[in-house]
Amino acid sequence: IFVTSVDISHAIEEEYFGFVLRLCAVDFQHNYVPLRKEQTKHLHSYMYESLDCNGDNYGRRLGRKIMSEVNNLKMLRVLAIENSSLASRSCYSRSPLECIGNLIHLRCLRLRDCHGLKLPSCLGNLKYLETLDLRGSYCSRLPNVLSKLGRLRHLYLPCCSGKQRLDGLSKQLEILESFDSTLYFHPNLSRLTNLRALK
Repeated sequence: IFVTSVDISHAIEEEYFGFVLRLCAVDFQHNYVPLRKEQTKHLHSYMYESLDCNGDNYGRRLGRKIMSEVNNLKMLRVLAIENSSLASRSCYSRSPLECIGNLIHLRCLRLRDCHGLKLPSCLGNLKYLETLDLRGSYCSRLPNVLSKLGRLRHLYLPCCSGKQRLDGLSKQLEILESFDSTLYFHPNLSRLTNLRALK
């Protein structure tokens, strides 16, 4: 069950006995739904879709509020931000994603179709991360911390400016997608012995 603001009260009462495990943070009209802390402390999955800050004051305040709330979700396993500039530095003095380094239980980080994506170096703190999905996003550069993600199994790369080195990728990697040899360089792909999909 994927909980949205339309059915959240019903889901809390009927399904989770007071706790939300999965939450989409927008309703069907793409309005932001604020978290209720007492009911989301066990939240495992959180998605933002089509929340565009557009660089205005309201958007910046909304972006800071959202990422501040995410920072408190210590049990989070899945964080998804899609089709948004929420993950961009274009609206902020620093990356709004810097809080993700505190989400140490994260298994899946999906930042798809995000404009001006800026990944912080604290991404390397996510020791249990298995899926990093950056498809359709544009990123000036990837932080040199992918070698710290020892459990990474699925990596979907973004578009980047300039050639990027992919050193020290996990030997557990099974899927490496959007690998464009004009944008990315890996010194020895043959060492990724579990790799079963390279696109």
